[in-house]
Amino acid sequence: MQHDNLVSEQGYAMNQRLMIRFLLGLSLLEGGRVSCRTLGVLATQPASQSVTSVTAPCEPDAKECKDQIMALELQWEAQTWSSSSHIEISIQKLNKDRQNLPVPGAVNYYQGEATFGRKPKFRKILEKVSWKRFLWEFNLGGFAEMCFVDPGHFDSLNYDLQYSGDKMLLGRRCWVYRVTPKKHAKGWHFAGTIWVLPEELTIIRAKGAYQPMHKILWFLVEDHWFSFDSRRKEISPAKWVPDFTCTRVDVVASDFTKPAFQGRIRYVNRDEDKPSAASEGACGMGPVQFPTRATQPEASSRVDQK
Repeated sequence: MQHDNLVSEQGYAMNQRLMIRFLLGLSLLEGGRVSCRTLGVLATQPASQSVTSVTAPCEPDAKECKDQIMALELQWEAQTWSSSSHIEISIQKLNKDRQNLPVPGAVNYYQGEATFGRKPKFRKILEKVSWKRFLWEFNLGGFAEMCFVDPGHFDSLNYDLQYSGDKMLLGRRCWVYRVTPKKHAKGWHFAGTIWVLPEELTIIRAKGAYQPMHKILWFLVEDHWFSFDSRRKEISPAKWVPDFTCTRVDVVASDFTKPAFQGRIRYVNRDEDKPSAASEGACGMGPVQFPTRATQPEASSRVDQK
């Protein structure tokens, strides 16, 4: 009898611990793309380096050419990483009918300033929240960070680039590469496709996700990285900046930790750098309409997201 009581008490204690971990996980869960990478490499790269010139013409299959593409991307990311950007984020809930149709009016909209680093942050200036999450929120800093392929680790030690032909994008001929992390690469790495301008070796589009798509910490918290399609725009000859990023989780892939949604991130780096016309209707989302009273930030909208 004592043995049975002991087993019962142990089982009860274990259930209690699991429930506590589950509740902690729900309360701390973050959506978006969360950075867990060491960014020490960026600190050694001067942010003022030019990334617009190519040392010599190269063939798309040549190792030297692929190395130049990754080196120039690291320099571009270091420049962008060292500055802040004004960003607009729209997130719309999708219906649960497997047709992936948006829920009318269920759109969250945020304007703010994003700063990057070991932990990307998004300082909200204006927000319009029509879709409330249960116990957790999307990580807006993670959404803003989707304009990068992989700061600090995008090199031949960590990645293979496989040339898969030419395609037209934005009226320009691009080399298209399939990007795969090498087996020995540790942590979370990008897997997907990039579009590269042959004359500049500049990446102007990246589509894919970080693999694995989520991680589970010791107390059952999951940080999810969503699939994304990030586009860039040319604001002056050979100078490219982030334009917009699309991300979503379809209904068939959603669950209680990954809600069905579609999202759009638009980037504005300076006064002369406005969102492109293509970004207005991108990602299957139209412009967000505000009532007159919402044109000025409210006090509650100026709270920084940590």
